[in-house]
Formats: sequence, C-alpha cells, structure tokens
Amino acid sequence: MMKLDNDRLLEKIDELENYLRELEEYLPEQEEDYLNNSLRKRACERAFQLASENLLDSCNLGNVPDSLAFI
Repeated sequence: MMKLDNDRLLEKIDELENYLRELEEYLPEQEEDYLNNSLRKRACERAFQLASENLLDSCNLGNVPDSLAFI
C-alpha cells in the first residue's frame, strides 16, 4: 500500500467541510420550500454530490496499491 499523504488528506477534509457548509446554507427551513424551488434544490443536490465525491476521494487516498501509485 502507498503511504498516506497527510497534507492531501487534510486538504480534502477542508474541502469537504466547505461543501457541507454550503449545503447547510442552501437548505431551507421547510421541506416544502426545498421541493418547490428548483434552483435551490439543484444547488443542494450539487453541493451534496461534491461532498460525497470528496468523501470517497478522501477514503481512497490511503487505499491505493503500490503498483498503481504515482510516486
């Protein structure tokens, strides 16, 4: 296994926190407001998608076989 890149992992965690803050800002108080506002709904979906992808990237940082690692 490849050595974990702590700096890169910390960077990904910062990005994840930013995406989650954005998502929290976009979410309305009422579910009905979310469902009836397509622009807000798409913004929330996109922020959630980016956060999810970032989380998967973070998990994969330490799980790269040496044969695939670029050193």
